[in-house]
Amino acid sequence: MPSKKSSKAVTKNEASYMPHEDYHNFSHRGSDKAWRERFNIGDIYVNAAICSVCGWFIRSKNKHDYVTCKCGAVSVDGGSHYCRRAGEMGLYTNVIEYFKDVEDEHT
Repeated sequence: MPSKKSSKAVTKNEASYMPHEDYHNFSHRGSDKAWRERFNIGDIYVNAAICSVCGWFIRSKNKHDYVTCKCGAVSVDGGSHYCRRAGEMGLYTNVIEYFKDVEDEHT
């Protein structure tokens, strides 16, 4: 018996999206909640830190992308879903930006 096809059209981006990819490749700061939910993208647009020791800018690009600077003083995790840091508070500067609609909700 032939299978029933889904009525929802799948775009090229959806068909080729892999969870380990950088969500910045197919979303922008103005992407709305409905669009982000299609790709399991959270509310955080930039989840990053700047290490005060080595100067590296490190950014977590997906949910379980644990990134450490070159000197090992700070690490970033969480992608667009949560902000987790490892390292002493004074050794890094947080760089956190939310998607536009999330920012608008809280202003």
